[in-house]
Amino acid sequence: MNKKIRFIGILIVFILPLLAYSYVLSEDGRFEAKVTTDSGTYSVPVEVLDGEVVQIDWTNEKKVAVSGAKINDGEATGVDSNGDSVSIKLKDYYGDT
Repeated sequence: MNKKIRFIGILIVFILPLLAYSYVLSEDGRFEAKVTTDSGTYSVPVEVLDGEVVQIDWTNEKKVAVSGAKINDGEATGVDSNGDSVSIKLKDYYGDT
């Protein structure tokens, strides 16, 4: 019985943090970001799905799809649906600013 309790304790100590970490890494939703294009840097909202920026919501209410923008340490680079390269730095994604 004592070995079972110890085993369960070890599982809780090691497995629970891994599950929490994977949840944070796949945080989906809308985030404020600094988006850099050839024409400048802009603070605009972006949509994140499965750890990847999938859409930029420009201030003129134009929504532009993004591909290949996998997030790493709160930053991503990809190509928008116009074929332009974009660099994205997310604010408040895993606590990054």
